[in-house]
Amino acid sequence: MARVRSVRNVGYGLGALSSTVAVSAGSRAAFVVVLLVNAVSFAVAARLLVAGRFTSMPDIGAVVARRKVVTDARYLLAAACNGILAVHLTLLPFAFPLWISQHTSVSVGYYGGLYALNTVLAILLQSRMSRRAETLAGAGVCALLAVGSLVAFGVSVVVLARLQTLWPALAVAVLATVALTFGEMWQSASGWSISYLMARPDRRSQYLSTFQLGTSAQAILAPWLLARYVLSQNSAGWAYLAAVVLAGGAGCWLLVAARPGAETRVAS
Repeated sequence: MARVRSVRNVGYGLGALSSTVAVSAGSRAAFVVVLLVNAVSFAVAARLLVAGRFTSMPDIGAVVARRKVVTDARYLLAAACNGILAVHLTLLPFAFPLWISQHTSVSVGYYGGLYALNTVLAILLQSRMSRRAETLAGAGVCALLAVGSLVAFGVSVVVLARLQTLWPALAVAVLATVALTFGEMWQSASGWSISYLMARPDRRSQYLSTFQLGTSAQAILAPWLLARYVLSQNSAGWAYLAAVVLAGGAGCWLLVAARPGAETRVAS
């Protein structure tokens, strides 16, 4: 999963750099081009999937017969806590650029470069950062490290809003991006191991699918919550977010730290 995420970030970086041109131009035509190129990219991805010739299909009857609801309370709570930490998925493309454009002296045109920095760091470091999370105990520690990084990001953006000179503000924006990226990498590593090692081996596919509901809930709720309670509240809003993130990280750590088999390793 770490290697897959590293490769995927190559695409994110290329998209961020190319879209910077459209953001800087700010014209309708530029954004129409972005939408059209993005549509073509989906067509290319579909063609690559077809070219892969995936002919091995599971027996549908057997899949339906095994389908059951996951009722493991500890696992469901871990999924929810992990979903809270996954807020970085909304902070990077949504809250951060809006904060830059509305509350800082940094032009939003620089955001493409900041996004590219995020992807380069993820490409280079995600596999290395994931080693600590090879056990459940290590995954719990990574969850706490993710909390520290996300809180550091919040502090950085508050400082950023108070700087009126471009270059110092841009330097802090870079530091904020680095902190957010480390939070992303630690949360990802933590979530992968928790979702796999806490799942029942005989029902792992159902458990892993259920675990993703936490991240999906974040994608649905976080944009509205961040806009309503963080971006509109200035410094106080980031304090609210820090408290929620701390609760999520502490929850992950508590749920896995005392679990039997916490030293079991993820198969490489």
